[in-house]
Amino acid sequence: MKKLCMMMMLIFTIFLAGLAMNAQAAENPTLTSGKAVEGTLTNQKEITYQIKVTKPSYIQLQGTAYSPMLYMDLVDQKNNVIKQLHNEFSDSMEQTPANGKVSEYLEAGTYTIKIHRGENESTEAADYRLLVTVKASAVTEIEPNNGSKTAMTLPVNAKAIKGQVSFGDATDFYKVELKEAGNLSIKVKGYLRDMVVNLYDQDLQRIFRLPQYYYGNILTGVTQSNNMFLEKGIYYVRINNTRATGLYEISAPFDPTKNNDIEPNNGTSQAQLIRPNIDKITGLLSWNDKEDFYKVNVTKKGNMEVAVTLSKEAYILVHDHEGKPVYENYIAIPNGAYDYTFKKKISVVKGRYYVKVFIYNNSYGLYNLAVNVPEMLPNAPTAKATKTKVTGTTYKNSKVTVKIGSKKYTGKSNSKGAFSIKIPTQKVKTKVYVSVTTGAGTSKTTKVQVK
Repeated sequence: MKKLCMMMMLIFTIFLAGLAMNAQAAENPTLTSGKAVEGTLTNQKEITYQIKVTKPSYIQLQGTAYSPMLYMDLVDQKNNVIKQLHNEFSDSMEQTPANGKVSEYLEAGTYTIKIHRGENESTEAADYRLLVTVKASAVTEIEPNNGSKTAMTLPVNAKAIKGQVSFGDATDFYKVELKEAGNLSIKVKGYLRDMVVNLYDQDLQRIFRLPQYYYGNILTGVTQSNNMFLEKGIYYVRINNTRATGLYEISAPFDPTKNNDIEPNNGTSQAQLIRPNIDKITGLLSWNDKEDFYKVNVTKKGNMEVAVTLSKEAYILVHDHEGKPVYENYIAIPNGAYDYTFKKKISVVKGRYYVKVFIYNNSYGLYNLAVNVPEMLPNAPTAKATKTKVTGTTYKNSKVTVKIGSKKYTGKSNSKGAFSIKIPTQKVKTKVYVSVTTGAGTSKTTKVQVK
């Protein structure tokens, strides 16, 4: 008997819970997008509806009221009012209703629409009509991406990502990985009035900020962009709204600079070797690398020529191995010049020197650097030419180049310095130019005639 009573009590409890659930469902009916509902607010405090948003969407709330005391509130799961219709109903009457419309971008979730009166308002019956439409935003961003740790990858030179800043998601982060140095652009097309877009380095130090105001709308996007020379590394883009919500498209065009300076080279201990008369450096001064050092080993006393070609102003400093400056200068770009070449000859003795190229401001960009010491060049070879070959002597195991007209023919000297290079049959008295290339550079040419 005791067991039977307990069983009956359990069944009764389940029955009451079911009634409560059904009652709650009846009190909070779920709306269907695009399907209007009508009702009357009588003496109850409020009437509530639910709308389920399954993915990031644009939601529009259209209401018709037959009383100026009516409110229609769109609220989130925490009971925060997202949008409200009330002032639009101020001229409504029983026979002449008023219409209102509000809209908002929302994330996935369940939202509530509350229909109620204001405090201390009359409890007379108030008719209404409500229509809610939900349109998926078709975004390609992947949530959550609200911080650098959860940032979505933004590939360079790829199709734009479509994102959304909304009432419930005001911030989006993207990670950009540069596998080489270059000029990175951040391009954002905004379908909203304003938003804040910042580019940061890996330590979240701001590099630049895009203009805040887009003045776009749901149908027309407005594009803002900026670019910066940057080194290889990880960068972040942060997008957040201020007051406006809406859609945007973001992309990251990237132009590799293909510079051949070797980083890090930010001091004498890291200085990159540049061989006089041989190496030609294409360097980059960027947002995160504003100075480059190069080491020059001079083996003979002479005149060292430093040649720098650049499109933006920079500074150059040359000092010896003890740190004593032997030359320094600010290189300004003449008006109208783009690739401006600056050359300076410096008297040097045998020893180690350093060349520093640097900037203080934001004149980032590429430069070309060459260092020449003519006194270190190899001597021109001795040579003679017949109709079918060029022979002679020079430095051992070295490259020998024969030039006849616009044609070049190359060979190599043996361990004793002798060389013999076959050439197509030539006429007597044809001019032949012969040079040698060693680790110190390429010599002047020896001019001979075919005999």
